[in-house]
Amino acid sequence: MEGYGFTPMNFGVSTACFYPMDTEKACVLLAEHGVLLQELFVNCPSDVKGDALAEIRRMQRDYGLRFTSMHPFTSVIEGTLFFSDSARRFADGCDIYRHYFLAAASLDIPCFVFHGQHTSKKAEAFPFSRTLERFELLRELAWREFGVVVAQENVVNYQSGELAFLQQMKEQLPDARFVLDFKQAVRMGVAIKTLIQLLGERIVHLHLSDHQAGASCLPPFTGVCDYAGLFQLLEQKGYQGSGVIELYRESFQDISQLLKSLQTFNERFPTGERGRK
Repeated sequence: MEGYGFTPMNFGVSTACFYPMDTEKACVLLAEHGVLLQELFVNCPSDVKGDALAEIRRMQRDYGLRFTSMHPFTSVIEGTLFFSDSARRFADGCDIYRHYFLAAASLDIPCFVFHGQHTSKKAEAFPFSRTLERFELLRELAWREFGVVVAQENVVNYQSGELAFLQQMKEQLPDARFVLDFKQAVRMGVAIKTLIQLLGERIVHLHLSDHQAGASCLPPFTGVCDYAGLFQLLEQKGYQGSGVIELYRESFQDISQLLKSLQTFNERFPTGERGRK
Protein backbone atom coordinates (compact mmCIF):
# COMPACT_ATOMS: atom_id res chain seq x y z
CA MET A 1 0.00 0.00 0.00
CA GLU A 2 1.69 3.16 -1.21
CA GLY A 3 0.74 6.78 -1.78
CA TYR A 4 -1.97 7.61 0.73
CA GLY A 5 -1.85 11.30 -0.16
CA PHE A 6 -0.85 12.67 3.25
CA THR A 7 0.61 16.18 3.32
CA PRO A 8 4.14 16.21 4.86
CA MET A 9 4.04 17.52 8.43
CA ASN A 10 1.43 20.20 8.35
CA PHE A 11 -0.31 21.04 11.61
CA GLY A 12 -3.98 21.44 12.42
CA VAL A 13 -6.65 20.97 15.09
CA SER A 14 -9.24 18.26 15.71
CA THR A 15 -12.88 19.27 16.00
CA ALA A 16 -12.95 16.81 18.92
CA CYS A 17 -11.55 19.65 21.05
CA PHE A 18 -14.95 21.37 20.96
CA TYR A 19 -17.27 18.49 21.82
CA PRO A 20 -20.26 18.68 22.38
CA MET A 21 -20.42 21.52 19.83
CA ASP A 22 -22.00 20.35 16.57
CA THR A 23 -19.25 19.15 14.26
CA GLU A 24 -19.95 21.53 11.37
CA LYS A 25 -20.01 24.45 13.83
CA ALA A 26 -16.62 23.40 15.19
CA CYS A 27 -15.32 23.21 11.61
CA VAL A 28 -16.44 26.74 10.78
CA LEU A 29 -15.19 28.11 14.10
CA LEU A 30 -11.72 26.82 13.34
CA ALA A 31 -11.87 27.89 9.70
CA GLU A 32 -12.87 31.44 10.67
CA HIS A 33 -9.74 31.54 12.85
CA GLY A 34 -7.58 30.46 9.93
CA VAL A 35 -7.27 26.76 10.86
CA LEU A 36 -7.72 25.12 7.49
CA LEU A 37 -6.26 21.70 8.36
CA GLN A 38 -8.57 19.76 10.66
CA GLU A 39 -9.45 16.32 11.92
CA LEU A 40 -13.18 15.64 11.63
CA PHE A 41 -14.53 14.10 14.83
CA VAL A 42 -17.96 12.60 14.14
CA ASN A 43 -20.19 13.21 17.18
CA CYS A 44 -23.26 11.37 15.87
CA PRO A 45 -24.59 9.69 12.70
CA SER A 46 -26.18 12.95 11.51
CA ASP A 47 -22.71 14.49 11.12
CA VAL A 48 -21.96 12.41 8.04
CA LYS A 49 -25.22 12.73 6.13
CA GLY A 50 -27.81 15.27 5.05
CA ASP A 51 -27.54 18.95 5.93
CA ALA A 52 -24.51 18.62 8.23
CA LEU A 53 -22.41 16.83 5.63
CA ALA A 54 -23.52 19.29 2.96
CA GLU A 55 -22.46 22.18 5.21
CA ILE A 56 -19.04 20.61 5.78
CA ARG A 57 -18.62 20.19 2.02
CA ARG A 58 -19.60 23.84 1.53
CA MET A 59 -16.98 24.98 4.03
CA GLN A 60 -14.42 22.77 2.36
CA ARG A 61 -15.14 24.58 -0.90
CA ASP A 62 -15.49 28.11 0.46
CA TYR A 63 -12.59 28.09 2.94
CA GLY A 64 -10.26 25.64 1.23
CA LEU A 65 -10.63 23.38 4.26
CA ARG A 66 -8.73 20.07 4.33
CA PHE A 67 -9.18 17.13 6.67
CA THR A 68 -6.34 14.90 7.83
CA SER A 69 -8.54 12.20 9.29
CA MET A 70 -11.97 11.13 10.51
CA HIS A 71 -12.53 9.97 14.10
CA PRO A 72 -15.90 8.35 14.98
CA PHE A 73 -17.81 8.57 18.24
CA THR A 74 -18.48 4.83 17.91
CA SER A 75 -14.86 4.09 18.83
CA VAL A 76 -16.18 3.09 22.27
CA ILE A 77 -18.20 0.18 20.86
CA GLU A 78 -15.80 -1.11 18.21
CA GLY A 79 -15.06 -4.13 20.37
CA THR A 80 -18.77 -4.98 20.43
CA LEU A 81 -19.24 -4.35 16.72
CA PHE A 82 -16.21 -6.14 15.33
CA PHE A 83 -14.73 -8.53 17.89
CA SER A 84 -17.52 -10.80 19.09
CA ASP A 85 -18.55 -14.35 18.21
CA SER A 86 -21.42 -13.04 16.09
CA ALA A 87 -20.54 -13.07 12.39
CA ARG A 88 -23.77 -11.21 11.61
CA ARG A 89 -22.88 -8.42 14.05
CA PHE A 90 -19.47 -8.06 12.41
CA ALA A 91 -21.12 -7.81 8.98
CA ASP A 92 -23.54 -5.18 10.28
CA GLY A 93 -20.66 -3.32 11.90
CA CYS A 94 -18.92 -3.18 8.53
CA ASP A 95 -22.10 -1.76 6.97
CA ILE A 96 -22.29 0.90 9.70
CA TYR A 97 -18.68 1.88 9.04
CA ARG A 98 -19.24 1.97 5.29
CA HIS A 99 -21.26 5.14 5.93
CA TYR A 100 -18.23 6.71 7.59
CA PHE A 101 -15.90 5.58 4.81
CA LEU A 102 -18.24 6.91 2.14
CA ALA A 103 -18.40 10.31 3.85
CA ALA A 104 -14.62 10.31 4.32
CA ALA A 105 -14.06 9.56 0.65
CA SER A 106 -16.50 12.31 -0.37
CA LEU A 107 -14.48 14.79 1.72
CA ASP A 108 -11.09 13.51 0.51
CA ILE A 109 -10.21 12.32 4.02
CA PRO A 110 -7.37 9.78 3.74
CA CYS A 111 -7.26 8.34 7.28
CA PHE A 112 -9.84 6.80 9.64
CA VAL A 113 -8.94 6.50 13.35
CA PHE A 114 -9.73 3.12 14.92
CA HIS A 115 -9.67 2.18 18.63
CA GLY A 116 -10.61 -1.48 18.52
CA GLN A 117 -11.29 -3.74 21.48
CA HIS A 118 -11.33 -2.78 25.17
CA THR A 119 -9.16 -4.77 27.56
CA SER A 120 -11.26 -7.26 29.51
CA LYS A 121 -11.41 -10.95 30.34
CA LYS A 122 -13.97 -11.37 27.57
CA ALA A 123 -11.66 -9.68 25.09
CA GLU A 124 -8.77 -11.89 26.19
CA ALA A 125 -10.93 -14.95 25.47
CA PHE A 126 -11.46 -13.80 21.86
CA PRO A 127 -8.65 -15.41 19.82
CA PHE A 128 -5.93 -12.94 18.90
CA SER A 129 -5.73 -14.39 15.41
CA ARG A 130 -9.43 -13.59 14.87
CA THR A 131 -8.90 -10.05 16.18
CA LEU A 132 -6.25 -9.47 13.54
CA GLU A 133 -8.39 -11.17 10.90
CA ARG A 134 -11.37 -8.92 11.65
CA PHE A 135 -9.23 -5.78 11.63
CA GLU A 136 -7.71 -6.82 8.32
CA LEU A 137 -11.13 -7.43 6.78
CA LEU A 138 -12.32 -3.95 7.83
CA ARG A 139 -9.08 -2.32 6.72
CA GLU A 140 -9.26 -4.01 3.32
CA LEU A 141 -12.92 -3.04 2.86
CA ALA A 142 -12.17 0.64 3.54
CA TRP A 143 -9.14 0.70 1.26
CA ARG A 144 -10.59 -1.35 -1.60
CA GLU A 145 -14.03 0.30 -1.77
CA PHE A 146 -13.26 3.85 -0.64
CA GLY A 147 -9.50 4.47 -0.70
CA VAL A 148 -9.54 5.20 3.05
CA VAL A 149 -6.85 3.95 5.44
CA VAL A 150 -8.13 2.49 8.72
CA ALA A 151 -5.33 3.21 11.21
CA GLN A 152 -5.06 1.71 14.68
CA GLU A 153 -4.59 4.24 17.47
CA ASN A 154 -2.80 3.53 20.75
CA VAL A 155 -5.46 3.94 23.45
CA VAL A 156 -5.20 3.18 27.16
CA ASN A 157 -7.70 0.59 28.47
CA TYR A 158 -7.90 -0.87 24.98
CA GLN A 159 -5.86 -3.75 23.61
CA SER A 160 -3.97 -1.15 21.57
CA GLY A 161 -2.80 0.33 24.87
CA GLU A 162 -0.43 -2.62 25.23
CA LEU A 163 2.96 -2.58 23.51
CA ALA A 164 2.83 -6.33 22.88
CA PHE A 165 -0.48 -5.98 21.01
CA LEU A 166 0.84 -3.17 18.81
CA GLN A 167 4.04 -5.06 18.09
CA GLN A 168 2.21 -8.23 17.09
CA MET A 169 -0.21 -6.27 14.91
CA LYS A 170 2.71 -4.62 13.16
CA GLU A 171 4.57 -7.88 12.67
CA GLN A 172 1.61 -9.97 11.52
CA LEU A 173 -0.26 -7.41 9.39
CA PRO A 174 2.09 -5.85 6.83
CA ASP A 175 -0.54 -3.35 5.71
CA ALA A 176 -1.57 -2.22 9.20
CA ARG A 177 -1.03 1.49 9.85
CA PHE A 178 -1.10 3.43 13.12
CA VAL A 179 -2.17 6.72 14.70
CA LEU A 180 0.20 7.91 17.43
CA ASP A 181 -1.66 9.72 20.21
CA PHE A 182 0.70 11.58 22.55
CA LYS A 183 -1.64 11.87 25.55
CA GLN A 184 -2.61 8.22 25.31
CA ALA A 185 1.05 7.22 25.34
CA VAL A 186 1.48 9.20 28.56
CA ARG A 187 -1.59 7.51 30.05
CA MET A 188 -0.20 4.13 29.02
CA GLY A 189 2.97 4.95 30.95
CA VAL A 190 5.01 4.55 27.78
CA ALA A 191 7.49 7.07 26.42
CA ILE A 192 6.28 8.57 23.16
CA LYS A 193 9.66 7.85 21.58
CA THR A 194 9.23 4.17 22.44
CA LEU A 195 6.07 4.02 20.35
CA ILE A 196 7.81 5.85 17.50
CA GLN A 197 10.66 3.34 17.61
CA LEU A 198 8.21 0.44 17.73
CA LEU A 199 5.77 1.54 15.01
CA GLY A 200 8.19 3.64 12.97
CA GLU A 201 7.35 3.84 9.30
CA ARG A 202 3.83 2.51 9.91
CA ILE A 203 2.67 5.71 11.67
CA VAL A 204 0.44 7.78 9.38
CA HIS A 205 -1.11 10.36 11.71
CA LEU A 206 -0.40 12.20 14.98
CA HIS A 207 -2.65 13.40 17.80
CA LEU A 208 -0.64 16.13 19.49
CA SER A 209 -0.82 17.31 23.10
CA ASP A 210 1.54 18.11 25.95
CA HIS A 211 1.96 16.79 29.48
CA GLN A 212 3.67 17.22 32.80
CA ALA A 213 3.63 15.41 36.13
CA GLY A 214 0.02 14.78 37.10
CA ALA A 215 -1.42 16.09 33.82
CA SER A 216 -1.53 13.89 30.72
CA CYS A 217 -3.39 16.25 28.38
CA LEU A 218 -2.24 19.87 28.05
CA PRO A 219 -2.09 22.36 25.17
CA PRO A 220 1.18 21.92 23.26
CA PHE A 221 4.13 23.93 24.59
CA THR A 222 2.67 24.23 28.10
CA GLY A 223 4.32 21.06 29.42
CA VAL A 224 7.53 19.10 29.05
CA CYS A 225 7.08 17.37 25.67
CA ASP A 226 10.24 17.37 23.53
CA TYR A 227 8.64 17.95 20.15
CA ALA A 228 11.94 18.67 18.39
CA GLY A 229 13.41 15.35 19.47
CA LEU A 230 10.25 13.40 18.69
CA PHE A 231 9.80 14.99 15.27
CA GLN A 232 13.42 14.32 14.46
CA LEU A 233 12.92 10.66 15.33
CA LEU A 234 9.77 10.57 13.20
CA GLU A 235 11.71 12.10 10.33
CA GLN A 236 14.34 9.38 10.66
CA LYS A 237 11.55 6.82 10.37
CA GLY A 238 10.34 8.49 7.18
CA TYR A 239 7.14 9.98 8.60
CA GLN A 240 5.00 11.62 5.90
CA GLY A 241 1.80 12.42 7.80
CA SER A 242 0.37 15.47 9.52
CA GLY A 243 -0.29 16.32 13.15
CA VAL A 244 -3.43 17.70 14.75
CA ILE A 245 -3.87 19.11 18.23
CA GLU A 246 -6.42 16.90 19.97
CA LEU A 247 -7.37 17.85 23.53
CA TYR A 248 -10.26 17.10 25.84
CA ARG A 249 -12.54 20.10 26.30
CA GLU A 250 -11.63 20.43 29.96
CA SER A 251 -7.94 20.61 29.04
CA PHE A 252 -8.05 24.20 27.72
CA GLN A 253 -9.94 27.41 28.44
CA ASP A 254 -10.66 28.84 25.00
CA ILE A 255 -9.68 28.65 21.35
CA SER A 256 -6.88 31.19 21.78
CA GLN A 257 -4.80 28.53 23.52
CA LEU A 258 -5.18 26.16 20.59
CA LEU A 259 -4.30 28.92 18.13
CA LYS A 260 -1.20 29.81 20.13
CA SER A 261 -0.05 26.19 20.16
CA LEU A 262 -0.71 25.88 16.44
CA GLN A 263 1.20 29.07 15.70
CA THR A 264 4.16 27.80 17.72
CA PHE A 265 4.20 24.52 15.80
CA ASN A 266 4.17 26.36 12.49
CA GLU A 267 6.94 28.75 13.59
CA ARG A 268 9.23 26.11 15.05
CA PHE A 269 8.60 23.36 12.53
CA PRO A 270 7.90 24.87 9.10
CA THR A 271 5.98 22.74 6.62
CA GLY A 272 8.09 19.87 5.31
CA GLU A 273 10.92 20.36 7.80
CA ARG A 274 9.60 17.72 10.22
CA GLY A 275 11.51 18.60 13.36
CA ARG A 276 14.21 21.00 12.20
CA LYS A 277 14.20 24.38 13.91
